[in-house]
Amino acid sequence: MAIKILDWVFENSKAQGIERLILLVIADHCNADGENAFPRVSVIARRANVSERTVRRRINDLVALGELKVVQREGRSSIYKIVVPGLDNGQESPEPEQEEPKPKNKKATRERNPIWDALLNSCDVNPDKVNSSEKTRYGKLVKVLKEIDATPEEIFARAATYRYKFPKATLTPTALVNRWSECDPSRVEMNGLKNVVPQGWNAIKAAREQREVSTTKAKGELNVG
Repeated sequence: MAIKILDWVFENSKAQGIERLILLVIADHCNADGENAFPRVSVIARRANVSERTVRRRINDLVALGELKVVQREGRSSIYKIVVPGLDNGQESPEPEQEEPKPKNKKATRERNPIWDALLNSCDVNPDKVNSSEKTRYGKLVKVLKEIDATPEEIFARAATYRYKFPKATLTPTALVNRWSECDPSRVEMNGLKNVVPQGWNAIKAAREQREVSTTKAKGELNVG
């Protein structure tokens, strides 16, 4: 337990309600620098008296808020780091000294894709439990996000914005990508521009077409004269 990290959450965190409670539970597992916390989701859910689904969703919101960093680990619980100004050095948390047992199956696995994990986790989809059809569909979405240089942090932030703007809609990976432009956190209050920017897949298509038109026009102007 790190008392000063708990004190920081109590005195300075912008999180409220369940999010604040979950952050306090994580803080209770941190070291003095707010790092190396790796409680299982089930443990956080039990201590916060909420469901595991709620824990996953609220953790994504805390990441979007900028007060929590998450390092995903295959087959083991994630490592959490509370972002405390003055203590955060911008580096990822090191592996804890006492490692949890590794899976007995030692078959070679592909390197984890942070964009894949962020997209699915932000929509409460377990990346390790998708079928072949879902992998194909989600793979296309990941390709689109890579093409527009999306980052895991941006994905979590836009997922949180989606829930804010469409509280009655179900957030899915496809829905998030299709409404990507609408879920820009910096444009949440700019309702008047809602239909100005093409959305999701159309945004990329429109950008490509615009570049092609501009190039053709430029060549035409050079040929005149």
